Amino acid sequence: MSSSPCSARRVSPALRRPEGEREARRDRSRGALLGLALGDALGAPFEGWRRAEIPAPLPEFAGGGTHALPPGAWTDDTALALCLADALLANPELDPADLLSRFCRWAEAGENSATGIVVGIGRTTAVALERFRAEGSLNGPRQGVAPTNGGVMRLAPVAIRWQFVPSRAGRIARRQSLVTHALPECLAAAEWLAAILTAALAGAGKAALATPPGAELAPHLGVLAEGRFWQADPATLAADGMALATLEAALWAVAGAADFADALRRAVALGGDTDTSGALAGQIAGAIWGASAIPQVWLEKLHESAHITARADALFDAAAG
Repeated sequence: MSSSPCSARRVSPALRRPEGEREARRDRSRGALLGLALGDALGAPFEGWRRAEIPAPLPEFAGGGTHALPPGAWTDDTALALCLADALLANPELDPADLLSRFCRWAEAGENSATGIVVGIGRTTAVALERFRAEGSLNGPRQGVAPTNGGVMRLAPVAIRWQFVPSRAGRIARRQSLVTHALPECLAAAEWLAAILTAALAGAGKAALATPPGAELAPHLGVLAEGRFWQADPATLAADGMALATLEAALWAVAGAADFADALRRAVALGGDTDTSGALAGQIAGAIWGASAIPQVWLEKLHESAHITARADALFDAAAG
């Protein structure tokens, strides 16, 4: 059941806009990771639905749907983001073997899962994990796979940990994508998203969306590098599981949004890979507006929101020294 417009706008007194640049950065860091999980949980019930099938108004954290999840639970997007957060806390430069081992424990034992079991593992990730188990391969497959969005959906922890060194954030963003999603489009999308997120975490607001991708990335990003998402016709957007298409949908959703909640609703309403377009829009919107802009009723419905907040704080504290 969806919440009323009034309740959706209610913000916790504990999450009012903080004072001071350090606490503002912490707030935006929390927002990025909580936003990822909220977008994932908001979109999870509708994954794979056509746009015309998405109900309006959008039911919020009702559970059920595609993965038969309990209300407020999330899928692989958030689970792998938490694995990535843990790996960065263990080694800020990121040990690929450690990261893949954590992904394997998620796939086999439900580590960092909302339900205790793996939910929503993608084909490219599954192939990468099997290669790691069988051969010790630290790079994702480059043959027989499509440029899907697994390397960007989980990215927020990298941007939070390395927000004060954006160039390092870009390198680590590529490194974490490479272990599962190694095609050039995936790597370029991850590096560019890291640049957008670090700009947002620094307080750029929506201007972060205009962060240029750089000449070396642009050829791999295609028309997305031209910034057409600002005025894109939503009928032309396809959140279809591909890295560039899903990122474009998320950027469009945030660019035209009035606030954090509006950004996530716009992303999920596009249909398709709704949990990942929601997760992408959520981490960008959270980095822009901060946790203090998240409706309190949403935080109350999100599974393990306190645990996710603690992970964001640990990453921020490590970054800020």
